[in-house]
Amino acid sequence: MPGLHSWSFAAQGFAWVSVVLFLWIAVRRLLCKSPRSRVISANMALVVFSTAYTLLMIELAFSLLVLQSHGWGASLAAQRWAAKYWFPTINSYGYRDYEPVWRDHALFVIGSSFAAGGGVEHLEDRMSGVLAGKLGPHWTVATLANAGWTSTQKYDRLVAFPKTPDIMIVSDFVYDIDDVAARHGLQRPAMLVGPRGVFKPLIENSSLVNWIYWRYAKEDVPESYWTYLQRAFASPEIFADYMANLDRFTDYAKKNKARLYFVIWPSPIRMEQDAIPRKIMAALNERGANFIDLTPYLINRPLSEITVNSSDPHPNARVHAEMAKVIFDRFERDGLEKWFDDIPRQ
Repeated sequence: MPGLHSWSFAAQGFAWVSVVLFLWIAVRRLLCKSPRSRVISANMALVVFSTAYTLLMIELAFSLLVLQSHGWGASLAAQRWAAKYWFPTINSYGYRDYEPVWRDHALFVIGSSFAAGGGVEHLEDRMSGVLAGKLGPHWTVATLANAGWTSTQKYDRLVAFPKTPDIMIVSDFVYDIDDVAARHGLQRPAMLVGPRGVFKPLIENSSLVNWIYWRYAKEDVPESYWTYLQRAFASPEIFADYMANLDRFTDYAKKNKARLYFVIWPSPIRMEQDAIPRKIMAALNERGANFIDLTPYLINRPLSEITVNSSDPHPNARVHAEMAKVIFDRFERDGLEKWFDDIPRQ
């Protein structure tokens, strides 16, 4: 992973600048004979080399100390973040989660990067981790989620999992339609192009320049992608197949006598004008499915309050805790204590 070795750019920079400095000293002794020329050359060297070493010190600090998640995981800082907070938490089942200790009952949280906790450093701060604390010692909460999973991938992983749940939460987001749209010939436009041109090697190797690029010159989700989503969800054929994928979760829940809740996340960027979640929930309502709409809890709040950072629009730990409470309150309203005889009453 390039981000783990980005300190080497600073190390090489120190080496090259030091070589140039020694060459400068040698050339100065040969060419600068007068006192005035020596003073001028010394002042120039002081400005140039002190600036170079200062920038390299900042570069080294960035490469060692700056860890920051990114919505697409593209930056070197995001790769270092993943190396510290994501990959070490992969359990034996291949998911970013605790190693499950199977107890009396199980709740599965199934989803993509929102459910997996993109940008959330600690597992206990994710929605599933907070729910585990609320449910108590009779429950195992397992997270079956990974970045970029579509509804088809979620279902396939659920079916392949060796355990079955008592409660299922299917975390759904608008991006989950991509594979269905592709089957109908509607391809998702390119989302991430990255640096190009003569500065590409510098951006890809310098932690400092890379951080500046992805923070300030970052490529936002293009308008073409929102247009693509509107076309996909407006297509009766694509939407029918998309809902058929969600119906498979319902069939699985019925077969395994599990209680199923669909949790519908809005896009944090276009929450006000995004009608797609409402369309999904209307279709779920027609099917008599349980769903939890998170839009009312997130709308009209500044992005800085609900997202991880300005480069990562995933929900932050605060939102995960709030949404876990929303979900648990729904469980209680629906009679969680009456579902299972062996759960102790408060």
